Amino acid sequence: MAAFGFSAEAVATKRAELMPIAVAPELTIAGPNVRAVKMLLAMGSQWNAVAMAGLSKGVMIRTGLRYEALDVVERKTGLELSSDDFGRLRLLEAECVAAWQDEREASR
Repeated sequence: MAAFGFSAEAVATKRAELMPIAVAPELTIAGPNVRAVKMLLAMGSQWNAVAMAGLSKGVMIRTGLRYEALDVVERKTGLELSSDDFGRLRLLEAECVAAWQDEREASR
C-alpha cells in the first residue's frame, strides 16, 4: 500500500485489520482480550531466549518478551495497548513461559 501512495496511518490500520488470529474454531477470545492476543502474536519474534546445553541435548529457553520492541510493533501494526491491555499481554507472556517450562519438563 505504501508503494501506491497510501499514508503510513492507512497502512497501519489495514495491517491491524488483516492481522489473523490463528486459533482453533472452538476457541473464543473475549472482547477485552483480543488486542492483547493480537499483540502477543505480533510480538512472536520478540522473545528473549537463552541457550542451555545439557549432557544429551541443548535447549532454548524463552524468558519473556523484549519490551523494547513493543513501541515499534505498536506503530507498525497500528495496535495501541492501554495499560489494561498491557497487563493482559504480560499475563499471556507469563502463561507462555510456564507452558514452555511444562513442555520441557514433560520431554525429559
